[in-house]
Amino acid sequence: MLGGHYEGHYGNKPPIDPPSKISIQESKETHPVLKGIEQRSFLSTSHLYKNREMSAKATVLMDGVVVGREVREPVTWTHETSSGGRVVYTSLGNTGDFGIQPFRRLLLNAIHWVAGRAVPEQLIHPGLKGDFDPSASHNGWVPMNVPSAWEQHPNGAFADTDGFGWYRAYVHVPEAWRGSRLLLVVDEVSDVDEGFFNGIKIGANGAMPPLYQNPSSNIRRPFVIDPDWIRYGEDNLIAWRVYDKGGQGGILKGPVHLSRRDDAIDLQGTWLFRPGDAPSWSQWDHNPDSAEAKQASAQFKQIVGVGFAGHVGIVDADIGGRQRRIQEVYEKFKGNTNVHALTEGKGAPLPPDAALESLEVSDGLSIDLVLSEPLVKQPLYIDFDERGRMWVVQYIQYPNPAGLEVLTWDNHLRKVFDAVPPPPPYDRPEHQKFIGKDKITVHEDTDGDGVFDTHKTFLDGLNMCTSLAFDQEGIWVMHPPYLLFYPDRNHDDQPDGPPEVHLSGFGLEDTHSIANSLKWGPDGWLYGATGSTVTARVKVERGKSNKVYPFFGQNIWRYHPVTHHFELFAEGGWNTFGVDFDSKGVTPILSAVAPEKTMERKDGPHSGNPEVRKAVAAGLPQHVAWAYERSNGGRGFGFTGLHNHLNWRNPDFRKVILNAMLWLAKAKVPENGIDCPLSDEQILTNLDQKRGRNPLEILRDARQNQSFISPVKGAK
Repeated sequence: MLGGHYEGHYGNKPPIDPPSKISIQESKETHPVLKGIEQRSFLSTSHLYKNREMSAKATVLMDGVVVGREVREPVTWTHETSSGGRVVYTSLGNTGDFGIQPFRRLLLNAIHWVAGRAVPEQLIHPGLKGDFDPSASHNGWVPMNVPSAWEQHPNGAFADTDGFGWYRAYVHVPEAWRGSRLLLVVDEVSDVDEGFFNGIKIGANGAMPPLYQNPSSNIRRPFVIDPDWIRYGEDNLIAWRVYDKGGQGGILKGPVHLSRRDDAIDLQGTWLFRPGDAPSWSQWDHNPDSAEAKQASAQFKQIVGVGFAGHVGIVDADIGGRQRRIQEVYEKFKGNTNVHALTEGKGAPLPPDAALESLEVSDGLSIDLVLSEPLVKQPLYIDFDERGRMWVVQYIQYPNPAGLEVLTWDNHLRKVFDAVPPPPPYDRPEHQKFIGKDKITVHEDTDGDGVFDTHKTFLDGLNMCTSLAFDQEGIWVMHPPYLLFYPDRNHDDQPDGPPEVHLSGFGLEDTHSIANSLKWGPDGWLYGATGSTVTARVKVERGKSNKVYPFFGQNIWRYHPVTHHFELFAEGGWNTFGVDFDSKGVTPILSAVAPEKTMERKDGPHSGNPEVRKAVAAGLPQHVAWAYERSNGGRGFGFTGLHNHLNWRNPDFRKVILNAMLWLAKAKVPENGIDCPLSDEQILTNLDQKRGRNPLEILRDARQNQSFISPVKGAK
């Protein structure tokens, strides 16, 4: 029935014995059972069976050999019976085999074929869990010397191996290093690679298939490991994923270091290696604190022997290699007359009048000089508040953050620094080295002549500050690696105290591309951008989750200040610098005309400035409620009045809010909307005392006020 005769096996049990090398029969590559199998040969943890006296009707698809021997044995074949039945047999199937794509795809194909169904071009391999998790043991892994090409393995098992390969090692990080930021350093890996530390992806060079792309820089940057991810005084798991397109593959050239600024753990020695690809190989076998994990770590050293990765111990950091890379980049740009290619400084600016004269203006346009040095230097971002004042972010510290030392960089000028700066203020003695030259200033034209004549500083001493956003109770400040909120609840243009840290983890590698351009969206989220050459591992500092959001530049992200949610909104593009919203897709729902008594108020956040007075005098309505639909089906609703107690007594106001809740949830809104009748007593019960006024007085005023909010024409 099966088509072959079993006569025992060779008893080879990796990793102690040589593995079985399995190959696809070239003449049978087009057989449906082999469809979609990416590797023509691979290593198996199953010991090799001796299968003899094959039936004439059997079609051998794969055979195998014990590495180091010559006798080949059939391991996978099909057999069709005289009655039309179909059989697929394989002697593979050890636990470790389920971790490799060829075996999993073989099983899925076989199920379709024996059932008489066509084998699909694409099949989804289910996630690996439980006993079939390939990281549950060291089965399938073989000792491999690092650095060296995997083709140079002594038993020749990988002489013709291209494609994916993984390295793993358990490394002890001293307790004395607690709090240190570490770098995973290597000189050359072929062709593209990704690094993982305790299951966290810490960096990549190039792009993995199916979007394969060689590294953009021939000068490698170390992978950066933040202190939060390190198990000081204990073992840590380092996993390295490598894809070799052809030629020599693997971790080719050292030194291979887990490095601090001045010293390092030398990682040259024996690692565990495995061809193939499975995401779970980046993870610990079990909970790192469990007895099983400690046993796995001990077993690693037992398998690889006394020359295990890290056996050399603590050595000097590769300072010479860092300096060599910096010099290589410096020499590349040396003598380049393009101002943007300069590695140090950008030259002196023109005097303001000369700069104005040098500008060429198209017909019908004119340029006025409204503000110049020394009042502003290197302005990066401007915005206008409700009083018409101009707020300027002066990016004077650019291009080098204060207090940080450059350890190395690549030929795109992406730097690796020796530390992560703390958030401001830098009032502690050990933090004063981080005091920068950046500032946020406020400028006003008090006499209407088009020139700003009053100036004040809201913040100074900042270090790589890129943008701001106004809030009713303060100012949001993008200050990579942090998103900060400076409360100013009395609106005196002075922070009420130190900033609140809402987000951390934005990268600083290229200060030409760091997180920037804060902008409120129509949905109430705070949006921002990151450029093309920085990484990020964003953590929400004020939320309940410890989740980290890793990503590589070229995207738009957003943060909700109330719910403390963070997410990527869009990815792609290039050196993203700037965020704005137009009215496309936004449907106005309600509009309002400000009451005339607004003209009687003093200047303040919500009244009294020239633009408000113009709108009131002209009777221009303002949109106070709007809806937004995204192309992917998402919906948003905004409204400017939820905080006002008086609005809630209006039944139409309540109806709009309740209707919006159903609409956002994509539930059916009743034909006449949702009624929410409330008595005066119910309203009174839920009114808070405001500014010393009795709720009864508020309710009386509410009855006297006539609604001035009306639906926008055409909004249904």
